[in-house]
Amino acid sequence: NTLKFFKFIMITLVILALVGGLYASKVIYGVAKDSPDLSLSQFIDLNEPSIVVDDEGNEFDIIHTDEVRFPLELGEMGENVKNAFIAIEDERFEKHKGVDYRRTISVSIQDVLGRFTGQRNMQGGSTITQQLIKNTYLTKEKSITRKIKEIYMALQTEKMVSKEQILETYLNRIFLGGKAHGVEAAANQYFDKSAKDLSIIEAAYIAGTTQSPTNYYAFSDSSKENPDKYIKRTKLVLNAMEKNEKITKEEHQNAIDEINANGIAFNQTYIITDKYNYEYFTRPVVDELRKDLKDLEYTDEEINAMIEHGGLKIYTTMHKAAQDYAQEVLNDFSNINTVYDYKGLREAEDDDPENKIITHADGSKWVEYTSREEAQAAFSAVDYKTGEVKVLVGGRNDNTASGFNRSYYSDTFSGSVLRSIGSSTKPLTVYGPGIDTNKLNLGSIADDTKLTDEELSDLGFNSLNNVDFRFSGQTDIRTSLVNSYNTVSAKSFRMLGNNNNER
Repeated sequence: NTLKFFKFIMITLVILALVGGLYASKVIYGVAKDSPDLSLSQFIDLNEPSIVVDDEGNEFDIIHTDEVRFPLELGEMGENVKNAFIAIEDERFEKHKGVDYRRTISVSIQDVLGRFTGQRNMQGGSTITQQLIKNTYLTKEKSITRKIKEIYMALQTEKMVSKEQILETYLNRIFLGGKAHGVEAAANQYFDKSAKDLSIIEAAYIAGTTQSPTNYYAFSDSSKENPDKYIKRTKLVLNAMEKNEKITKEEHQNAIDEINANGIAFNQTYIITDKYNYEYFTRPVVDELRKDLKDLEYTDEEINAMIEHGGLKIYTTMHKAAQDYAQEVLNDFSNINTVYDYKGLREAEDDDPENKIITHADGSKWVEYTSREEAQAAFSAVDYKTGEVKVLVGGRNDNTASGFNRSYYSDTFSGSVLRSIGSSTKPLTVYGPGIDTNKLNLGSIADDTKLTDEELSDLGFNSLNNVDFRFSGQTDIRTSLVNSYNTVSAKSFRMLGNNNNER
């Protein structure tokens, strides 16, 4: 009876195991089939900054973004970079089919044990392919369900995409601290060089940042106070490179000795700034592009993604040589040798004379000061045949990001300070065209008298006078231009407008 009982127990356990296995397989299959559809274009495509080109198709600016990436082909990255990342992130990358089962089982066992210790950790088991799948298609949620989908999609991906393409995409896409996404941007940011020129130590440092890019970011205050954390991580990568025969024992020891003696030599480069090469032209272009996309009913989020990460090539009408020349002329003080006195207030200091201090109602103390400043100027140029804007210079200094732009105005553009062109329009829109079309000349007789109701109505004005409310009667165009008579320019404009309408 005892023997029969044990047989019954064993058979029951086997049946339960089979049923449980079948049920688990069914659940896993259901979760896997519920995975997002694989899109190879989505998998391979990279977020790239948009560029701005002039009227000849030459690039002159890159649109600012918090995510900087300079994509390279795998062969342009250098062996040190590829070896460092494979050694620390996925040592059996060349051998597995998308999933490293040895590593996955090891991490799973650690997770099960962690249930009893309260220190669960599902991280560390993902291959490079799985990491790309997770970051491209799935959420950051740590769960069994997401892991099943990740594994299933990784296996499917490696049936369709080569190892070289997977590694190239990964090394171009991964976040590596600061503003850098991808190894080329990271090499520029940390060492002011290309990825292919990185030393073993430099490549090991960059590969080490993947575990925690913010924590291992060398230029943060905490890293400057405690460089030991990223140094230990770099040595760990070097150890993995030697273990996986990516470097020799001698190369490993030389690298360790170099770090122990001198640390890691960085050469920080700001791979993105808030200033454009052509501040006065590029910002209005981006502003106009945003408005155009808004008119096409794109959302603000979609517009930001397209402009900042969509890799757009934005064609403009700027004539680069003319833009450079105009900026150079305005920047030269000898060309516009004019200063003016600017009065302002500054906070009072202890050594300021008492009689110069102004006390406000809130008790704060201020001193009035006068400074002499150069007169500002702006310039724009339009091709009158096509209407294309060729030059926009918004001030005599373009060294400030998002500074005042006196040549452009938009309700959505905070830096615009466009003012009325006033009487400068008279030679541009009245007398110049009149002389050009032979309808008048500088000696033509002009009638500086009050405008009739009919003339005001034709021009769309309620009233119009000269600045001093005086009229000189019969005169000529030259005198009217010198004295800026409003009445004569209005009557001339009306005459030219009627003639144009007839034509």
